[in-house]
Parts: sequence; structure tokens; C-alpha cells
Amino acid sequence: MIKTKLIYVILAITHLLLVNIFIWTNFENKKPSGVYQYLRIYRDFAGCFRDYTYFAPNIANDTRAGFIAKTTSDSVYFLPFRAENKLVNTRYNNLISSGMRNPKGRDLFARSWATLLFGQSDSICDITVFTEAYIIPTIQEYRNGMQPSWNMIYMGRFEKEINK
Repeated sequence: MIKTKLIYVILAITHLLLVNIFIWTNFENKKPSGVYQYLRIYRDFAGCFRDYTYFAPNIANDTRAGFIAKTTSDSVYFLPFRAENKLVNTRYNNLISSGMRNPKGRDLFARSWATLLFGQSDSICDITVFTEAYIIPTIQEYRNGMQPSWNMIYMGRFEKEINK
């Protein structure tokens, strides 16, 4: 009984230490190999990235995604990747943050999202998926005149495949 409680306490302390490392250090700039790859997977599944909107809804996300859809009648429209429900938005943002910040998984996530939209409408024939990250400059860069900006981290174009 005491051993089990001790194990739980050690796991909880380890989790809290990792959360602090993910939030307060420059963890994102580490190479995605070796131990860092497994720590990044843990961070993504545990939701330990810098997304405060669940706890503070007035603070914006640092990533956003959307779709540009083209129909068979050549009309083009924009579909943002968000929902009216805050809890659903939190789940979407978890998907965007965990999937689109990983270079190996970006194309797989984008392809699955495009496939979902193709399945929802027969008239969509072409979809461009894009993801942007909000980059905040360092204090020195800000003093030199650099402003925060949205930078494209992924853009992929997918055409509907017709099986005959």
C-alpha cells in the first residue's frame, strides 16, 4: 500500500517537473530525435504545451489552421478550423498543436482533415490545408522593431481522388 502511494507521488512529481520544463524552457527548439522525441510525444498527449485558452479564454492560441476549398463550379471559400463550443475548440487546438508542429505528422493530419471535408461535400474537388504559428519576438527583436506575427508552418494542397 505504501509502495503504491510512493509510486503515485513520484509519478505526479515527475509529471509536474516535465510540465514546467515544457512551459518555461526553450524545449521547442531542441532537435526532434532521441529522448526529445519521446518527451515531445508525452508533452503532446498530456496537453502540456503553451495553450492557455482552456483556462483563460481571452488569451489567443499560438497556432491556428484553416482550409481553402474549391468546388466543381470553381467557387472558392474559406473554412476555419474552429467550433462554437469552447470544449470542442480546445480539442481542435490540441490536434493542431500536437499534429501540425510535428514535421513527420503534418502531411498525415492534413490529408485526414482534407479527406473528412471531401466526404462531407460532393462538390468540393480541391482543398488547401494551412497552419500558422503566432511568433512572438524576443525583447531585443521587439526593441529593434519586430512585431509579433503569424507565420506559415504548413501548407498542403489535396485533390479529390475519384475511384472508378
